[in-house]
Amino acid sequence: MGPSTTVGELLAAVSAPTPAPGAGAVVAVTAALAASLAAMSAGSSSRELPDADALVARAEEARDRLLPLAQQDGEVYADVLTARRRPASPDRDAPLRAALERASEVPLELARAAAEVAQVADRVVAEGNPHLRGDAETAGLLARTALTAAVGLVEANLSRTDPDHPSLVEARSLAARVSATR
Repeated sequence: MGPSTTVGELLAAVSAPTPAPGAGAVVAVTAALAASLAAMSAGSSSRELPDADALVARAEEARDRLLPLAQQDGEVYADVLTARRRPASPDRDAPLRAALERASEVPLELARAAAEVAQVADRVVAEGNPHLRGDAETAGLLARTALTAAVGLVEANLSRTDPDHPSLVEARSLAARVSATR
Protein backbone atom coordinates (compact mmCIF):
# COMPACT_ATOMS: atom_id res chain seq x y z
CA MET A 1 0.00 0.00 0.00
CA GLY A 2 1.55 3.26 -1.11
CA PRO A 3 0.60 6.74 -2.28
CA SER A 4 -0.52 5.44 -5.69
CA THR A 5 -2.95 2.90 -4.19
CA THR A 6 -6.47 3.53 -5.46
CA VAL A 7 -9.41 3.87 -3.12
CA GLY A 8 -10.77 0.56 -4.41
CA GLU A 9 -7.43 -1.17 -3.82
CA LEU A 10 -7.27 0.22 -0.30
CA LEU A 11 -10.78 -0.97 0.49
CA ALA A 12 -10.02 -4.43 -0.87
CA ALA A 13 -6.76 -4.61 1.10
CA VAL A 14 -8.44 -3.55 4.35
CA SER A 15 -11.25 -6.07 3.94
CA ALA A 16 -8.89 -8.95 3.17
CA PRO A 17 -8.48 -11.54 5.97
CA THR A 18 -4.92 -10.42 6.75
CA PRO A 19 -3.52 -8.53 9.74
CA ALA A 20 -2.53 -5.52 7.65
CA PRO A 21 -3.58 -3.08 6.55
CA GLY A 22 -5.74 -2.76 9.62
CA ALA A 23 -7.00 -0.14 12.01
CA GLY A 24 -3.78 1.89 12.06
CA ALA A 25 -3.76 2.27 8.28
CA VAL A 26 -7.44 3.22 8.27
CA VAL A 27 -6.83 5.81 10.99
CA ALA A 28 -3.90 7.25 9.02
CA VAL A 29 -5.88 7.55 5.80
CA THR A 30 -8.90 9.01 7.61
CA ALA A 31 -6.75 11.63 9.32
CA ALA A 32 -4.96 12.40 6.01
CA LEU A 33 -8.33 12.98 4.34
CA ALA A 34 -9.29 15.26 7.23
CA ALA A 35 -6.02 17.15 6.77
CA SER A 36 -6.72 17.58 3.07
CA LEU A 37 -10.20 18.98 3.79
CA ALA A 38 -8.77 21.28 6.45
CA ALA A 39 -6.10 22.53 4.02
CA MET A 40 -8.67 23.16 1.28
CA SER A 41 -11.05 25.02 3.56
CA ALA A 42 -8.25 27.07 5.13
CA GLY A 43 -6.79 27.88 1.71
CA SER A 44 -10.18 29.12 0.57
CA SER A 45 -10.49 31.34 3.64
CA SER A 46 -7.70 33.82 2.93
CA ARG A 47 -10.09 36.79 3.15
CA GLU A 48 -11.30 35.74 6.56
CA LEU A 49 -8.06 34.31 7.96
CA PRO A 50 -4.90 36.40 7.69
CA ASP A 51 -2.85 33.30 8.57
CA ALA A 52 -4.62 31.02 6.08
CA ASP A 53 -1.32 30.07 4.41
CA ALA A 54 0.14 28.98 7.75
CA LEU A 55 -2.98 26.91 8.50
CA VAL A 56 -2.75 25.26 5.08
CA ALA A 57 0.92 24.48 5.74
CA ARG A 58 0.09 22.93 9.13
CA ALA A 59 -2.63 20.74 7.62
CA GLU A 60 -0.48 19.67 4.68
CA GLU A 61 2.49 18.90 6.95
CA ALA A 62 0.24 16.71 9.08
CA ARG A 63 -1.11 14.98 5.96
CA ASP A 64 2.42 14.33 4.73
CA ARG A 65 3.33 12.77 8.11
CA LEU A 66 0.21 10.61 8.14
CA LEU A 67 0.48 8.79 4.82
CA PRO A 68 3.74 6.94 5.55
CA LEU A 69 2.31 5.89 8.92
CA ALA A 70 -0.35 3.85 7.13
CA GLN A 71 2.38 1.55 5.83
CA GLN A 72 4.53 1.66 8.98
CA ASP A 73 1.66 0.52 11.17
CA GLY A 74 1.44 -2.86 9.47
CA GLU A 75 5.19 -3.28 9.56
CA VAL A 76 5.52 -2.72 13.31
CA TYR A 77 2.45 -4.78 14.10
CA ALA A 78 4.03 -7.73 12.29
CA ASP A 79 6.64 -7.76 15.07
CA VAL A 80 3.86 -8.06 17.66
CA LEU A 81 2.38 -11.02 15.82
CA THR A 82 5.79 -12.68 15.63
CA ALA A 83 6.34 -12.19 19.37
CA ARG A 84 2.87 -13.56 20.17
CA ARG A 85 3.55 -16.71 18.15
CA ARG A 86 6.45 -17.65 20.40
CA PRO A 87 5.66 -20.39 22.90
CA ALA A 88 4.52 -19.12 26.27
CA SER A 89 7.51 -18.77 28.54
CA PRO A 90 9.24 -16.15 30.70
CA ASP A 91 11.49 -15.44 27.71
CA ARG A 92 8.47 -14.40 25.62
CA ASP A 93 7.26 -11.57 27.86
CA ALA A 94 10.08 -9.06 27.35
CA PRO A 95 10.15 -9.30 23.52
CA LEU A 96 6.36 -9.07 23.39
CA ARG A 97 6.34 -6.01 25.66
CA ALA A 98 9.04 -4.40 23.52
CA ALA A 99 7.11 -5.16 20.31
CA LEU A 100 3.91 -3.70 21.79
CA GLU A 101 5.78 -0.59 22.88
CA ARG A 102 7.21 -0.12 19.36
CA ALA A 103 3.77 -0.77 17.88
CA SER A 104 2.31 2.01 20.05
CA GLU A 105 4.66 4.61 18.52
CA VAL A 106 2.78 4.70 15.20
CA PRO A 107 -0.70 5.30 16.65
CA LEU A 108 0.78 7.87 19.05
CA GLU A 109 2.16 9.76 16.05
CA LEU A 110 -1.22 9.36 14.36
CA ALA A 111 -2.85 10.91 17.43
CA ARG A 112 -0.43 13.84 17.37
CA ALA A 113 -1.09 14.55 13.71
CA ALA A 114 -4.86 14.12 14.05
CA ALA A 115 -4.88 16.57 16.98
CA GLU A 116 -3.04 19.10 14.81
CA VAL A 117 -5.59 18.67 12.02
CA ALA A 118 -8.50 19.08 14.44
CA GLN A 119 -7.03 22.36 15.69
CA VAL A 120 -6.68 23.70 12.14
CA ALA A 121 -10.21 22.61 11.26
CA ASP A 122 -11.64 24.21 14.41
CA ARG A 123 -10.01 27.50 13.53
CA VAL A 124 -11.50 27.44 10.03
CA VAL A 125 -14.94 26.53 11.42
CA ALA A 126 -14.79 29.45 13.84
CA GLU A 127 -13.29 32.13 11.61
CA GLY A 128 -13.01 30.87 8.04
CA ASN A 129 -15.09 31.17 4.91
CA PRO A 130 -18.67 30.44 6.00
CA HIS A 131 -19.37 28.72 2.67
CA LEU A 132 -16.80 26.07 3.61
CA ARG A 133 -17.93 25.56 7.17
CA GLY A 134 -19.32 22.11 6.33
CA ASP A 135 -15.98 21.05 4.88
CA ALA A 136 -14.09 22.34 7.91
CA GLU A 137 -16.56 20.72 10.30
CA THR A 138 -16.19 17.42 8.45
CA ALA A 139 -12.41 17.74 8.67
CA GLY A 140 -12.68 18.32 12.41
CA LEU A 141 -15.04 15.39 12.94
CA LEU A 142 -12.83 13.03 10.93
CA ALA A 143 -9.71 14.24 12.74
CA ARG A 144 -11.34 13.74 16.15
CA THR A 145 -12.55 10.29 15.16
CA ALA A 146 -9.03 9.40 13.98
CA LEU A 147 -7.59 10.77 17.21
CA THR A 148 -10.00 8.71 19.31
CA ALA A 149 -9.21 5.58 17.32
CA ALA A 150 -5.45 6.20 17.55
CA VAL A 151 -5.70 6.59 21.33
CA GLY A 152 -7.62 3.30 21.41
CA LEU A 153 -4.78 1.61 19.52
CA VAL A 154 -2.18 2.97 21.93
CA GLU A 155 -4.34 1.70 24.80
CA ALA A 156 -4.71 -1.72 23.18
CA ASN A 157 -0.94 -2.00 22.92
CA LEU A 158 0.05 -0.68 26.34
CA SER A 159 -2.75 -0.63 28.90
CA ARG A 160 -2.42 -4.29 29.94
CA THR A 161 1.31 -4.18 30.54
CA ASP A 162 1.85 -0.57 31.65
CA PRO A 163 -1.28 1.55 32.26
CA ASP A 164 0.90 4.54 33.19
CA HIS A 165 3.21 4.33 30.16
CA PRO A 166 4.23 7.84 29.01
CA SER A 167 2.91 7.19 25.48
CA LEU A 168 -0.47 6.24 26.88
CA VAL A 169 -0.55 9.29 29.12
CA GLU A 170 0.38 11.53 26.16
CA ALA A 171 -2.24 9.99 23.87
CA ARG A 172 -4.98 10.44 26.45
CA SER A 173 -3.83 14.00 27.11
CA LEU A 174 -3.99 14.85 23.39
CA ALA A 175 -7.54 13.55 23.20
CA ALA A 176 -8.59 15.49 26.29
CA ARG A 177 -6.96 18.69 25.07
CA VAL A 178 -8.62 18.50 21.63
CA SER A 179 -11.96 17.60 23.18
CA ALA A 180 -11.76 20.62 25.48
CA THR A 181 -11.10 23.05 22.61
CA ARG A 182 -14.23 22.25 20.64
